[in-house]
Amino acid sequence: MENNDFNALGDIIKSHRMTHRMGRVEFSNRAGISQKTLANIENGLTRPRKETIVRLAIAMGRNYSDLMDGIVASRKDGRVSITSEQDLVGLLSGKPQSWGQFIAVRTALRVLPNVSHIGISKVGKSSGAEKFLIALFRSMHIARFTARYGNQNTQLATRARNSLDSLASIKGLPRIAFEAGGAIFWATRARGQKTAPNTVDWAIRSLGEKGKRKADDLWSAINSDYFRLIESDLISRNLMSTKLWPDGQPLWFTDIWRSFQNMLHSLGPHWTIWARLYESWLNGNRSLGLSADSAEIFDGFMYKQNDAWWERSSVDISSDVELFVRGLMEGKESTVTLSDDTYSDATVLTQRPAPHQFGERAGLIVAHPTISRLGSSPISQDIWRETAEKAKRAAERMRRTQAPAHVIESVERLVSSLGKKIEDVSPGILLMRSRTIEADLATFDTEQAKDELMTDAQSLLRDLAASLEDLRALFPEIIEIEAARIAQKVAEGSALPAYDNAKQVMNEARVSEVVDKSAIDALEAALIDIAEIELVISESSNDIVTAMAVKKRADLISLHLLDVRNFSASVLKTFKHLGGGSKRILSRGAADVSKRAYKGALDGVEEGTKAGVKIALAALVTSLAGPLAGLAVYVGSFVSLSRKANEVAEKIESEEQSLDV
Repeated sequence: MENNDFNALGDIIKSHRMTHRMGRVEFSNRAGISQKTLANIENGLTRPRKETIVRLAIAMGRNYSDLMDGIVASRKDGRVSITSEQDLVGLLSGKPQSWGQFIAVRTALRVLPNVSHIGISKVGKSSGAEKFLIALFRSMHIARFTARYGNQNTQLATRARNSLDSLASIKGLPRIAFEAGGAIFWATRARGQKTAPNTVDWAIRSLGEKGKRKADDLWSAINSDYFRLIESDLISRNLMSTKLWPDGQPLWFTDIWRSFQNMLHSLGPHWTIWARLYESWLNGNRSLGLSADSAEIFDGFMYKQNDAWWERSSVDISSDVELFVRGLMEGKESTVTLSDDTYSDATVLTQRPAPHQFGERAGLIVAHPTISRLGSSPISQDIWRETAEKAKRAAERMRRTQAPAHVIESVERLVSSLGKKIEDVSPGILLMRSRTIEADLATFDTEQAKDELMTDAQSLLRDLAASLEDLRALFPEIIEIEAARIAQKVAEGSALPAYDNAKQVMNEARVSEVVDKSAIDALEAALIDIAEIELVISESSNDIVTAMAVKKRADLISLHLLDVRNFSASVLKTFKHLGGGSKRILSRGAADVSKRAYKGALDGVEEGTKAGVKIALAALVTSLAGPLAGLAVYVGSFVSLSRKANEVAEKIESEEQSLDV
């Protein structure tokens, strides 16, 4: 850390204490440090150790990585403070439209509890209040879904806004509740430069005439959102899963949130599900704390409901929501039907957090490693440099001590994955290589195996593993990938049969004409690491080491399955995007060879070649249906994908049969 970093850390702590009206005695007790140490840190007079910074982060309700990012962000030269709608308009100019949408949605979410001023006694439960609240949640869900998943049904959004607009005129609706509704109304507009500033304008109005301190807190949170996007070059939809108040909830918000909960509970027990839904968004969790797959399905279910569904009584709507969620949690088919199945492609065929991302380019399924959003702060550079140096020393030492070949290869692959600068690091590949190092280290952590590797070499490996843990903590993508891996719930006993089915997917990819080498390399990226751990399992005579290695193998296979899932989703999405059914493909393919090139889904690909691509894709989709069905037996995240693949494959086969007739 640089000297300016210590001053920034002190400012962050003091700001947190002031916001939460906390004295040094209370905060130092929470952090487990002395008051003198706290005073020195706040005044920039001492250099705290990492353990102390971790304690300080926990005391503020943050994690170490998040706090360090905040320290670096707060001392950026030339950092502009956003304090008005005009500032926001200027700074968003030339930026991706999704940035403004992201800021608008998160701002609206922060003031949603202001509708607790709705005045139930004046408005009336059964007439206006509940309908207005349902319209708010409907619009808020559409806005959040659009920001999170990157697409919007314009007609649904418009109807939701119109419904909210008409209900905002109900008799007795307080001004603060009306203006909070205005913020949500504007957040639902996914397009246009005025979406974010207008949302913020209405949000600030909802804070009241004497709400300057509240407005300062809101602008502080907006600044945090904006600079996270700028400094880390983050994709906005991934930031939807972060806390609404990065520096902790202000006291005034805590009071309003409590009033909002009490108001919902006063309307009846069926409103509990809505309080839980908002609380999950507030804390940066997926909807209702569901797994990644279930949350996407739930979000899609809510997003696609039509006017008739939303215009029912709040009891009926809440009952359907609870029933649908219960079905997701129990893994059962819900008896609640969707308005249509459009959402399913937006969720099932999307790319999930994984070591690699797949897509289509010029008629081929291609892949690239998940790109880091880390940025290059001095702190992250230092941690990466230290880890890279330790990895190189460990590799050299392993070669000189004639360590087992698989250990030398593990460390050398790690060195290669660390690259020449931190920007070269692919988070998913780093995670794979780290798991192999951990498995190798476990091999020598027994009395029988200690003699196989010299003590200093073992120490180097342990030190390297510790540095890798620090390095992994820097990458938000690794947290997402690990969460996705855990959400798959691949049991150790299911890992190998699932892996066998994944191998069939890879075999089909290798022989397909429409799969680029980059995609095949991505699918094979984990194979050498898995094989190495299997070698550890086969050679170990220690039950504890074997059990640990089996777990590491299951973890690596689970990471590999994330890539297999993304590859399969990309194949299905590309086939759907290029026109779908095989009847049209086969009947028009050969006849179109002479047509000129044109701009379309396959830019620069001749019509005849394009028809051939479609035919090859149809064959690949059909061949993937079997192994995906096998994967669905062992891994829950493949169930929806398998169902989609089977539907498409059956359609292809039925159309081909009708052509034969």
